Amino acid sequence: MKHLSALWGMLLVIAALVAPTGVVLAEVPGKPVEFTAKVVEQGTMVQLTWQTNGDGGAPIDFVVHMAEGETEDTTLFTAIAEVPAQQGGRNTYTYLVRELEPGTYTFYITARNASGSSIRTPIKVVVIKEGNNNGNDKERCAVLFGTVKGEGNGALTPVAKGTVTAWQLNDDSTSTHVFRTEIVRGTYELRVPAGTYRLKVDGPFIESTWYTQNDVTVACQTENEANFVVEFLPEPEMVTVTGRVYDAGTLDGIENALVVFETRKNRENNEREYKRVVAETNASGEYSIKIPTTYTFVASAVARTPNAREDLYYREWYYNTHDASQAASIVASGPIDSMDFAMDLKPVYTGGFGGTMKSALTNNGVPGMVVAYMVEAVHDSSNAEKKYRAASVETDGEGNYSFSGLEPGSYIVFGMPADRPYAPGWYVQGETAAHSWLDATRISVDDVMITLQHDILLDTVRGTVGRGGMRGWVKHRGGSITKDQGSVQADVALAGALVSAFDANNTLVGADITLDNGSFELANLPLGTSTIVIDRVGFQPATITAEITVDQTMVEGSATLTPIVTSVDEEAPRAGSSVQIYPNPASSQVTISCAGATGMATVQVLSVSGSLLSSTVVPVQQGTSTVELNLESLPTGLVVIRVVSGTTTVTTPLMIVR
Repeated sequence: MKHLSALWGMLLVIAALVAPTGVVLAEVPGKPVEFTAKVVEQGTMVQLTWQTNGDGGAPIDFVVHMAEGETEDTTLFTAIAEVPAQQGGRNTYTYLVRELEPGTYTFYITARNASGSSIRTPIKVVVIKEGNNNGNDKERCAVLFGTVKGEGNGALTPVAKGTVTAWQLNDDSTSTHVFRTEIVRGTYELRVPAGTYRLKVDGPFIESTWYTQNDVTVACQTENEANFVVEFLPEPEMVTVTGRVYDAGTLDGIENALVVFETRKNRENNEREYKRVVAETNASGEYSIKIPTTYTFVASAVARTPNAREDLYYREWYYNTHDASQAASIVASGPIDSMDFAMDLKPVYTGGFGGTMKSALTNNGVPGMVVAYMVEAVHDSSNAEKKYRAASVETDGEGNYSFSGLEPGSYIVFGMPADRPYAPGWYVQGETAAHSWLDATRISVDDVMITLQHDILLDTVRGTVGRGGMRGWVKHRGGSITKDQGSVQADVALAGALVSAFDANNTLVGADITLDNGSFELANLPLGTSTIVIDRVGFQPATITAEITVDQTMVEGSATLTPIVTSVDEEAPRAGSSVQIYPNPASSQVTISCAGATGMATVQVLSVSGSLLSSTVVPVQQGTSTVELNLESLPTGLVVIRVVSGTTTVTTPLMIVR
C-alpha cells in the first residue's frame, strides 16, 4: 500500500507538471484511523481519539460530527468541532464532547484540506446512562416537571431548546449534587431524590432564568410542578468579516493560516456551532468568515503551513497582542472589513516547556488556553516590547500544552479553561492554581526544552448556589482625556484581570476575566458577604466586597489596580499613551490627538453596547500626531472612541450631534 501511495504521489507530480498554468493538483486526505469513542468524566463526557492517515494528502484539520440516537443516516449529523491538524507524522488527536445528558449518541470524524474532505471514519455509538450525573447514586424517587415559555410580542411561546438544572441544597445552601434535563417542546421532566432544590433554565437565545418562586422541596413518590417564564433574546444574523494575515516585518501575506473566532462571554449558553468558527487564508493571506451578531467573540490567527509554521510565529490575538487574556471583544452588528493580523516572528531560541491543564479535583485534562509571561529576562531586552513577553498556546482536547522558542528567562503561567465550572488560575508547582500572580511558581527557561512537566491544577467554582451577582469594571491609572479644553488623567480599562469570588468559608464561588473594556460579571453569588479578589500580572492585587441581600441581588463594584515594576524593564512610552479629542460634541468630523513614540495606532469607534462601528489604522510619529476622523456615516448619540497601541488602550466618550 505504501508503494502504491508513493507511485500515486509521483503520478500527481507528473500530472501537475503537464497541467495548464495555474492548476495545482493535490490529494484529498485519507480517512482518520484508529478512531475510538468512550464515556469519561463520571459519565458526562465522551472522549474521541483518532490518528492521521499516512495515505493521501496532509490534512489541514479534522471535523467532528455528532448525531443524537443510533443512526447511520449522515443527514442527521451535525459538525460540532474543527480540530487543527499538526504538521508531519502520524499524530494522535483527542477531543472531548462535554455536558452530554443521558442518552445515545453517534460520532464520526473526517479529515479536510484544500482539495476536499476524506470519507468518514466508521460510526461509533456511545450510551450515557442515568445515574452518572455528578456521581449521585441516590434513589430518584420524586419528579420535578413544568413548562418553559418565552415572553415576546405580548404572548407566551414554548421554548424549543434548552436545559433545566436543579441543585440539591444542603442545610447551609451549598450543593453537592446537580441534576439536568433537556427541554422538549416547551416542557421538562426531571427525576430527583427527595430534598430541596434550586432551579434554573438556560438555553440558546433565551435569558438565563432562576425559578422565581421559593426553592422547591420534594418528597418521594410525589410530582412537583415548577413553571418558567423566560425572556427571548434576538436570534443572530450572520455577517461577514474580512481581513488579512501577514508577516509584520515584510508585510507579505501568510497563506493557509487559520483565523479562529471563539465565544468567551456566556459561552455555556451559546449554540455549539457558534462557539468556534474558523477560516483559512488564501495565497495573499486574505480571509473571509461569517459570524453571528449578538455573540461576543475573541479572534486569533495561527500560522501553520510548512513554510510558516506556528513555531516560527507567535499566535496573534486581535487587537495586536500575544496575550490571550487581553484579546479584544468583538460584537458584530454588521459587516467588518480589514480585521487584520500582523504576525510577529519569534526570536530564534530553543528553550521551552510543557505540561497539562487539569482539574485539581478529578485530575482530568481541561482544554483551553495557556499564557506564559516573562517576569525576568536573562539577556538585555530593554528595547523589547512587552508584546513579546507573553506567548499563548491552545491545549489539545486533553489539556496538554507546549511552549517552544522561548527567550531565556523566568516565566509564570496562567491557565484559562474553555468552559466552566473550572476557574482560571496561576500555575503553582504541585498545588492547586493560585488566584494571584504573585503566588505563581517561576519557571526558568534556558536554551533547551524542559522535560519536567508543569501541570496546572485548576480550581473549580463550587459550593454555594445563589441568585446574586456582581457587575463591575477594573481599571489602572494612565492615559488622558480632554476636559474643559485641558488634559486630565484618566483611568484606563484593564483587560485580562482575574476576578475571583470567595464566600465566608473561603470557598471559590465565582470567577471571571475582564474584557478589553475592563468589565466583569459574577453570577450565582450567595446571600451575605463575598470577598472579591482582583489580580492582573504586573499589578498589585485588590480586594472589594459584594453584599448580596434578599432585596438587592445584583450589585456593582469596581477597582483601580496599581502597577508593580518587575525585573523585566518597562517599555518606552508607546503611541496612544496620551489622547485628546475635539470638538466634543461633534457632528461630521472630529480631531484625535495622539502623543507618544513612533508606531502604529488603531482608532476604533464603538457603540455603548460594544459593537464595532468603524476601525482605522494610522501611523503615529514621535511627539504628537493628529488624526481626522469622518463621522458622517455614524449614527447620532453617544459612542466610545478607543485608541489601541500594543497592549495600551485608551477610551473616551464622544457625543455625535446633527
